[in-house]
Amino acid sequence: MKKNNLGGMPPPTTRMEFEHNIFLSIEEVRFKLENDIKDYGLYQSVVPSLRKVKSLPNHRIDLTTIDEKVRLHSNMQKWMESDRFQEIRKKAEETTNQKFPPTTEIE
Repeated sequence: MKKNNLGGMPPPTTRMEFEHNIFLSIEEVRFKLENDIKDYGLYQSVVPSLRKVKSLPNHRIDLTTIDEKVRLHSNMQKWMESDRFQEIRKKAEETTNQKFPPTTEIE
């Protein structure tokens, strides 16, 4: 992922990075469903769009089937795992004197 000095969410630079982000979202949904973790926002917004994502005969993702919700969620999830996001989160906790809930980590 490309570093951005403004602190915003950087877009993926290659198709491989983008597909990796999509697969992270698929794994997150699968993990939450298998472990009965309630995340109604994810289930109502991203899952219906994620079900529409198709694969090509060569097992790559058909990029024309990815809508805005899936793209934003996938890129955001990857960004939240990055070091830059952790720095921003730590700075926010220090300035507001409150702890934020941990981000979901899938093992």
